[in-house]
Amino acid sequence: MSDYTALAQEVAKLVGGPDNVTRAGNCATRLRLSVADPSKVDLDALNATPGVLKAVHAGGQLQVVIGTHVADVLAEIVKQPGWSQMGGG
Repeated sequence: MSDYTALAQEVAKLVGGPDNVTRAGNCATRLRLSVADPSKVDLDALNATPGVLKAVHAGGQLQVVIGTHVADVLAEIVKQPGWSQMGGG
C-alpha cells in the first residue's frame, strides 16, 4: 500500500466520487479534474485535508494542488473501485 493511499481515498470522496468526475489528469503539481456537478465537491474539506495544499475551481476544472508527488496520488485514486476508466497521468 502506498503512502498516498489515504490521501487518494479522501480526495476521491471529497470530489464526489467517480460518478462525478468525467476526466482526471495531472500536471506537475496539480490534479486536474473535470466534474459533472461542482456542487458535489467539498472544497472546504479538500482545503482542510492534510496533503492538499489548495483546491480551487479554475479554467473550467477542479484543480487540487498536491505537490510533485501528484502522479502518485492520482495512481492511487484510479486503483479504487469505479475509477479505473480515468486512466491517470
